[in-house]
Amino acid sequence: MIELLMPLGLLGLLGIAVLIIIYILKPNYQQKIVSSTYVWKLSLKYRKRRIPIQRFRNILTFICQMLILACCAFLLAQPFLVEQKPGEYTEKIFIVDASASMRVENESGITRFERAVSQVREASFETLSQNGTVSVILAGSDAEVILQNVQSAGENELDTALDKLVSSGEMQCSYGSADMEGAVSLAQQMVDVHPAAEVVLYTATEYIEKGEISVVNVAEEGEWNAAVLDVTATLDEQNFYRFEIEAACFGRSQEIVVHCNVTGVNNTAGANVTMSKRVMFDYAEQQQTVVFTAADAGNADNGVYAYESVQAYVEVSDSFEDDNTFYLYGGAKPTLKVLYSSSLPNHYFSEFFLALRESVKDTWTIDLDEVKVSQRNQIITSGYDFYIYEHMIPETLPSDGVVFLSDPDIAPQGGGFTRERVVEVDKNTQLVATGNHAITEGVTAANITAAKYVKISPEEGYTELMECDGDPVLMVKEDGVMKVVVLTLDLNYSNLALLPDFLFLLYNSFDYFLPPTISSYSVEVGDTVTLNARGPYLELNAPSSDKIERYEAFPVELTVTRPSTYTVSQRTPRGENLIEQFFVHIPNAESDITSAVDALPLLYVPELEENDDLDLLLYIAICLVALLFIEWWLQSRENF
Repeated sequence: MIELLMPLGLLGLLGIAVLIIIYILKPNYQQKIVSSTYVWKLSLKYRKRRIPIQRFRNILTFICQMLILACCAFLLAQPFLVEQKPGEYTEKIFIVDASASMRVENESGITRFERAVSQVREASFETLSQNGTVSVILAGSDAEVILQNVQSAGENELDTALDKLVSSGEMQCSYGSADMEGAVSLAQQMVDVHPAAEVVLYTATEYIEKGEISVVNVAEEGEWNAAVLDVTATLDEQNFYRFEIEAACFGRSQEIVVHCNVTGVNNTAGANVTMSKRVMFDYAEQQQTVVFTAADAGNADNGVYAYESVQAYVEVSDSFEDDNTFYLYGGAKPTLKVLYSSSLPNHYFSEFFLALRESVKDTWTIDLDEVKVSQRNQIITSGYDFYIYEHMIPETLPSDGVVFLSDPDIAPQGGGFTRERVVEVDKNTQLVATGNHAITEGVTAANITAAKYVKISPEEGYTELMECDGDPVLMVKEDGVMKVVVLTLDLNYSNLALLPDFLFLLYNSFDYFLPPTISSYSVEVGDTVTLNARGPYLELNAPSSDKIERYEAFPVELTVTRPSTYTVSQRTPRGENLIEQFFVHIPNAESDITSAVDALPLLYVPELEENDDLDLLLYIAICLVALLFIEWWLQSRENF
């Protein structure tokens, strides 16, 4: 399409009309009769032959003169060729922040997430009305594409999908942090295909560096949040607990009452302690650590040395309720009953149990019974979680716990091996590792020497881990509920008990066969909790499910998605019903509803190639010169 920079220059085309008038008024040759001669006759004859060519040349000259005038007029008008561009086309990629902080409500009870979805809906319909396309990405705990390349024909699909995000049953806004990296990565894939697309993020987080992303902040004035971020229990020098509560207030200066409720105090059912403190928060000090001790409960003499749970909470009416309460569990450790039975006890095992109590005090309460037996019928075979038999072992192995056999004097019924004889070797004979297992982690076989061992023949199901002089001396068996470790060395004829490897071997056996049921009593949304069972199964009561989940294969890797208390129940092999709980809280960063982030993930937008408009002056000037030359040539040929 040609446009004119100076349209008035076209007035020069009037020169063509003047040229035509000149040609009309120009006098023609007059025919006259003169006396003729032979030469004159020849001249007329020759001239008559040139008249057709003369007329054609005159027409061409006239046309050239008209075109010359037209070129001059167009030069004055300064024409240019407008680059032909496609019709207006709009493509929008909307990213909706679905982090926990988007659950903040305004005074009308409308969440930030609902406001964001409402604004996306409005912007989407506006884009579709302009013959554009819309894509929607949800930046929750995991980024996902909700809609892609929806055009005007898909308005109903768009409306349904957005309604589903904020349905009254359950909003699709997560309780964790937003996967903004993943959301921008999904947007990048779309931008790579359509570089002209605009990416718009709807969020309540302030980003200092936005890059190529347009950010719409849906936060409203007056929103504020009081929160309990963490609770820890530490023992003082008197072995009494002190409870440290991390409390915070964001968006407002406010005095807040922080409460601490301790239940099951000192393993007494129904014994509760409630404590409270007033704390002033301001913009300069948004977080504070509030400490509670027995003195705060008016009972400084009798402190708390055990508890079932601690509930810390702030009783306020703020914009975000999901972080107002925090639970701490694990104050009453499960009891692990251990039996050490020997016909000739040694202090090496006793020293190990002292070290074991200290190392697992945050996980277990070790209840140890040490029994010296002189007759086989005195050996206890039930009621314990872990059995260690040394020298004299029972005729039938227990079935309700882990069994560790040291220097067995017989082959027990159901033990899965045959005892042959006692073998004496050179006292410097080293053990050789023959297999890998968790119970030998940190144990170096070459460091261990033996002068005497029991030769046994294991049956199928045993894993041989070490041997001496070609015979197995350390084996392990896991067969359903049957968990057996066999060490055929006599510690009195080996250096094993003098080495750290001995402690590693016993500790690894405890840790492997009796792992903690719950890997942590306090985790954030999005973290993974590892669950193990002492029995054949365990059951989990999770807030996100209407039914109790049952697990029979372990360990269980559970990714938690909702803040709440989760209850794990199981029945141990010795018949104990064990119930434990852990608490899942929203990420602490989400409690800061006024936070500012340095930068959004980088979005690369390719530069679009833009074609400039074409200036026609040069081409018209070339045509003008060519026409002038042709017109001169035609005029010069008139005389020939």
